[in-house]
Amino acid sequence: MLRVVFLIFLGLAWAAPAGAQQVCANRDDLVTFLNTTYAERPVALGLAASGLLVEVLASDTGGWTLITTSPDGVACVRAFGESWTQLPAASESEDHPVS
Repeated sequence: MLRVVFLIFLGLAWAAPAGAQQVCANRDDLVTFLNTTYAERPVALGLAASGLLVEVLASDTGGWTLITTSPDGVACVRAFGESWTQLPAASESEDHPVS
């Protein structure tokens, strides 16, 4: 519950365009906020076909936040939750099975 209150506050502090219901801010500011408030750090990232950088930030206690960042550096929270589990990296043989 406290997490929701902080994210609502963050949304008010860095208001998105009128009518938008998302929490957006400068990526560096948002990552710093998530780190200092929830001890979340980037654990996974990828580049979407749309050109957005997609990142998952997670804490050692299982809290996580998924953000997307546009090329201009504006990051938006897309989802957040609990019980993040890091899966072991797949071995090369699992990635490319031999026929």
